[in-house]
Amino acid sequence: MTMNTTIISSGGTEFISSGGRASATTVRNGGVEMISAGGTAIGTTISSGGTHFVLSGGTAISANVNAFFGEVVSVGGTTISATINSGGEVLISSGVVASAPTINNGGFLDIFGTAIGETINGATVSSLGTEQIFSGGTSISGTVNAFGELVIAAGGVASATVINSDGDAAVFGSSISATVNSRGFLRVQAGGIVSGATYNSGGVEQVFGTSISATFTSASQVVGAGGTASGATFHGSASPFSTQDVQFGGTAIGTTLSGAQQRLALSGSIAISMNAHFSTGVTAMA
Repeated sequence: MTMNTTIISSGGTEFISSGGRASATTVRNGGVEMISAGGTAIGTTISSGGTHFVLSGGTAISANVNAFFGEVVSVGGTTISATINSGGEVLISSGVVASAPTINNGGFLDIFGTAIGETINGATVSSLGTEQIFSGGTSISGTVNAFGELVIAAGGVASATVINSDGDAAVFGSSISATVNSRGFLRVQAGGIVSGATYNSGGVEQVFGTSISATFTSASQVVGAGGTASGATFHGSASPFSTQDVQFGGTAIGTTLSGAQQRLALSGSIAISMNAHFSTGVTAMA
């Protein structure tokens, strides 16, 4: 059975069960759409105050979410290519895979399961869009664009994230093999671990946790108090330099510099050897 362009108003509920298919449904304030095993909803629009539940075995494709917790995907449910707009929020439960969601200005994606190929603009997170990966959650091949924000909580994992100009990621959990492009910014918070990241020209890493085996090409790393950078490699050119800036209380271990600078910032910096500055309170280990 197929239903097209249904409008669900306050107090109304649409049930889509095995073999059922709904296309271009609009869920208004107080309305509910429920997709159970074998059911499919395509192009549902969830307005403010509406709710769209994807239950085990149900599938939602190209939902347009404008409501707080407008789409809730339970264990065994599937959501593909959802778009989350201002005021919209999608909850991905543990055990659920969300494929290619897009988070736009003011939208939120909360991941306790897995997101693949999201844009925080495909997840996609764009202007002021936010993706939050909670403990047990995973993001694979997400992209963070201008003014998008990716937050990886303790116990969360992001793999192969790409952070573009004016995109931002905060890592309290783990990030593996991220790529940070010009004017992209990745913060390794206390307790966070970032490994194998690549920073291209103009990309920035700020470290208060642990950074392992990062590569910088005309890009910068700032190691703050309590932070540790291990095995970083810097490649530079005449302008701009690649720079490792180790601040008071920061630690750099086994850094490799090639046409780059290492600054160990202290009061009254002392230059020891080419392009290296060391000061009290900073630890550098070869």
